[in-house]
Amino acid sequence: RNLKDTNAAYRVRAFGEGLHKGIKETKAPFFVERPTDAKGEIKIKVLNEDGKEVSCDITKAESPAGYEKLAVSYVPQKAGVYKVHVTLDDKHVPGSVFTVVVEEDLSIGGEGKVFCFFSTTSGNLKQRSDINNTKTLLTSKNIHLRKDFVPWIPVDIMDRKDRE
Repeated sequence: RNLKDTNAAYRVRAFGEGLHKGIKETKAPFFVERPTDAKGEIKIKVLNEDGKEVSCDITKAESPAGYEKLAVSYVPQKAGVYKVHVTLDDKHVPGSVFTVVVEEDLSIGGEGKVFCFFSTTSGNLKQRSDINNTKTLLTSKNIHLRKDFVPWIPVDIMDRKDRE
């Protein structure tokens, strides 16, 4: 057979939040996965807005049979547009160079109060998931530690006049 050697970089997959968006001074994770028969050296380079290289933490991750997976993360020190280069033998993988917009960490707490009203007896799994995701978000932002924090209010057992 007269087959030409092909570029194996097209078989490498890079994915994860750290390739699309980031928060200043917060870990930005992503993964690089390739078939075990796609030989060559994977290089990962993250550049900040000034073109300076940002250090990355790279570890082997659990992967499906027949694949090798790397867990990669970096911590952007300032807001701006970052470029993430992922190559196999100096050839870019699909999607590379990735453009990442890094923003300031904006607290949703800020000034004023945050009130959350949920129905606690709902049997709908989506509603329960939404409630838990909101609780997790507010807890991760330490809203629950504020002096003016108001605990979760089960509106379905409140009187109508109190709910409105």
